[in-house]
Amino acid sequence: MRTSLVMVFVAMALIAAGCAQKATPQQCESVCQKQLALAQAANPTPADDPVAAVEADFQKKLAEAQAPLMQAVQAVEAELQAKLGQAKNDEEKKALIEEYNKKKNEKAQEFAPAIQTLAQEKEQKIAAAQGAKKAAEEAQKAAEEKQLAECKDSCGKTTTAPKAECQLKAADLNAFNACK
Repeated sequence: MRTSLVMVFVAMALIAAGCAQKATPQQCESVCQKQLALAQAANPTPADDPVAAVEADFQKKLAEAQAPLMQAVQAVEAELQAKLGQAKNDEEKKALIEEYNKKKNEKAQEFAPAIQTLAQEKEQKIAAAQGAKKAAEEAQKAAEEKQLAECKDSCGKTTTAPKAECQLKAADLNAFNACK
């Protein structure tokens, strides 16, 4: 008799557990959003910006490309200053300044193709970096959408309403996973 009474209670407990109210689709949606947010907070992805990296790289390259130009212009300017000190009147000074401005412009024209090529290369690399960044963002979004869909499917089948309520109140991923 005792054995059958125990069996009845065990059967009732199993039936009660099996009949526990499942989480609603709205609860599952909220639970899955919360799980994704807590997982992202626990494991943040680095915010490497490939465009910023290209910009920084090209700032260095531009400075390196302009250094010889600046040295050449400074040499022309030093020569001009020396000759201005020897000039006898304002007209001579004016002529020297015009002559040396032309020399500075010539020096700038010598270096212009290299700087222009560098600017074009920068534009191409920025476009490629923007494409890579967009592709990575789209892949991340697709992965999140897939994860949410899988979570909602699983939640609707296995999560009870009390467990969903516990998960919605969880402050971190460990507390979320500890809910039963």
